Amino acid sequence: MINPLTHLLILTIFFADYVQAELSLHRLVTWAPEGVAGCLLVLVALRGAHLKVPGKYVIWGLMFLLLVVIGLLANDVQPGAIFYGARKYFRVVPLFLVPLVFPFTESQIRSQLRLILILTVIQIIPAGYQRWIEFPDYGSGDVVVGTLMVASHLSVVLLATLAVLTAFYVRGRLPLLIYLPCALLLAAPTFINETAANVVLLPMAIVLPLLLSGSLRLQIRRFLPLSFVLVLLVGTFVASYSAQFDRWDLRDLVRGQGVEYVYRGATEESRADDGREQSEIGRLDSAVLPFLVLDDPVQWLVGVGMGNASSTFNRILMGDYAEEATERYGSEFTTASALIWELGVLGLLMSLVLAWMMFKDGRSLCRLQGFRGSLGVGWSSVLAMTPLLMLYTNLVDHSVTSFLAALIGGHVAASRRDAVLHRTGMHPAPPLEARLQRQRILFVPSRQHDRRLAG
Repeated sequence: MINPLTHLLILTIFFADYVQAELSLHRLVTWAPEGVAGCLLVLVALRGAHLKVPGKYVIWGLMFLLLVVIGLLANDVQPGAIFYGARKYFRVVPLFLVPLVFPFTESQIRSQLRLILILTVIQIIPAGYQRWIEFPDYGSGDVVVGTLMVASHLSVVLLATLAVLTAFYVRGRLPLLIYLPCALLLAAPTFINETAANVVLLPMAIVLPLLLSGSLRLQIRRFLPLSFVLVLLVGTFVASYSAQFDRWDLRDLVRGQGVEYVYRGATEESRADDGREQSEIGRLDSAVLPFLVLDDPVQWLVGVGMGNASSTFNRILMGDYAEEATERYGSEFTTASALIWELGVLGLLMSLVLAWMMFKDGRSLCRLQGFRGSLGVGWSSVLAMTPLLMLYTNLVDHSVTSFLAALIGGHVAASRRDAVLHRTGMHPAPPLEARLQRQRILFVPSRQHDRRLAG
């Protein structure tokens, strides 16, 4: 039951927002992932005695709760905003806990990754439709969003998937004849959605898994094929971008316009949207502005309160700072700005600490051979991109990025926990079925099966 529910949740996070927008359904449809996550939380609670969360995550969770409570008390946040903030920050917790309670087999985790790969590869279909059929004369690629509704979110999910896929290729778990077409299909939507940051993120998705593979022999063997893939994808992206979009050429990055995209020297008089073509506030500006706008040093540390600076479809759920922060100062431009506004500098630092803990779990799995070692390399590569991604787009508000990060992070944390316990002799041996599966024994006669059980 758990694995089908996990598959259902993956499907809902990819399609709930898209179906709601295309069919003009009620906004509550977009809360479908939270409904499935609630079912998972109930199942986790019923098996609470089997929950073995690594101590570092327990400590982090308690400290995060303390920070949230302090922020709420210091700012007298309205109940509706608290509810919306809780939904935003805690909705992914069940998905992180599920792998720590229910022992997923390797084949079940593979099936989840396959589903994610299929759903990301087929993004080329809605992306192509949006670019050439639905909005053929639109001067920007911002309308190319796939089923994820935001162009930058589409790029992040596709390139994160590409990083994991590259890790499996580097580790020899995926042949080049399968890896290359999948890589092309994953990268293709980024060629047409006018996301200039892809010129940096795309090489990282290829290079980081190679650098973090942990094997010099594999690095040498995969260097030339991946160099070809890197040149092919980046070259195609640069040529496609320059040919389609004339607002500014990628060569302008060298001439300084790329710096303006990140930082424009915004002040408290600047506006995120003043009716002009470009905002007066850049990505880095949005993270600096809270320190210029807010006068209370306590708010610099703990923010204005969970949910208090978030915009949503219902004004009852919006806090006192929602309109000012989002519409005027671009608080939801990036993950960093969103966290600083609502949780302060301490919230941003805690998010980086969480990413570091997950990264360390992934790196410890890199020492393992086989499937879980490959997953560790891929997950470490994605997390190595996190500081840049936090200054690029807002990942907290996005269902696909936050839920997938919780799911994969939970699998990696559970795998590392089990590896440590097994190495120290505190973990039971894997069940017979798992041993047989690893040995690729598809059928065992009943007498032989009984003898194995007796042994």
